Formats: sequence, C-alpha cells, structure tokens
Amino acid sequence: LGTIRLIIEEIKKRDLEGDIAELGVYKGDLAVQLNSQFPDRTLHLFDTFKGFDASDMEAEEDYNPTIKQYQDFSGTSLEEVRARMPHPDKVLFYPGFFPDTLPKHELEFALVSLDVDLYQPTYEGLRYFYPRRAQGGVIVIDDDNSMQYEGVKQAVDAYCKEMEIMVLPLVDIHGACVIVKN
Repeated sequence: LGTIRLIIEEIKKRDLEGDIAELGVYKGDLAVQLNSQFPDRTLHLFDTFKGFDASDMEAEEDYNPTIKQYQDFSGTSLEEVRARMPHPDKVLFYPGFFPDTLPKHELEFALVSLDVDLYQPTYEGLRYFYPRRAQGGVIVIDDDNSMQYEGVKQAVDAYCKEMEIMVLPLVDIHGACVIVKN
C-alpha cells in the first residue's frame, strides 16, 4: 500500500490521463484507497467476487503444484465491496471470469493493479491492460516474487519477454513489480 500511495502521488503530480483499474479485488481494501484518492476518475474493478475460478485453479497446477494449499479468496461478494466505496458513482464493476468480462469500449489507464495470484489471469491482465496504459501509466503486479504464487512470475516473465518490456521489481512483503509506459 505504501508503494501504491507513492505512485498515486506521482500520477497526481504529473497529471496523468486515464482511468484506474484493479484486477483481483477480493474484499476491496485497495479499491477503497484508489476510489478515495481518485474521486474524479472512473475506477474499474474486475473480479469473480467469489474467489478463484475452478478452471484457473486447474490450469495453475502446471505452474504451481502446491497452489491448492493456499487461500482461495472466496470470502467476499460484490455487494460487500460496493458498500465500502467512498465514491460509488465512480466505480464500475465487472463481475465474473476475466477476460470474459472486458468492456466493449476502448479505455485508457493511468494506474492498474494486478493482484490475481495465478498465471492465466495475470497473463491475460497484462495482455489487456499493457497496451491501454496512458503515457506514463503504471501497472503494479502483486506477487511477482512470491514463493506462494509462483505462476505470477512465470506469467510476467513470459509476457514481458514477448513484448520486450523491462520490469522493475519492488522490495515489499509480496514481491511486487512495476511496469511503466515511457
């Protein structure tokens, strides 16, 4: 959260264009901060709001054989998250399996948080959000260096190698990383 707060300040200072998005919302702790800090911007929240999708969990065993021993993030709901938003009129919810829930219209993002813990949704999140970042836009990816969610690093490495993108690792409790559009 400390890193995200610093990135938020930088986005405000530079007056970067674009919406804000989070893929992997869980109970909405970060979403509350994002909605509070950007009351004039649309916040797009993508999640099943029911925990990991079974098809993602099945596929994840190829990247992380011990994944089933970890939390599945099922203890939440869209209504619970919506009730926490300080500016609910600026929040759009996309409940369901990502990327099936993608909006049909073109969007541009100043800040995106990817915190989905699994290979396939991380990879799909990068495929969708990377080309839609505003100039100077930032993608923060949680668990890039996590020993718990090994599929995330594999997805980031695969996508960044394909696109020849440099990833900036962060020293934090979850081993996050950042991608910035030059």
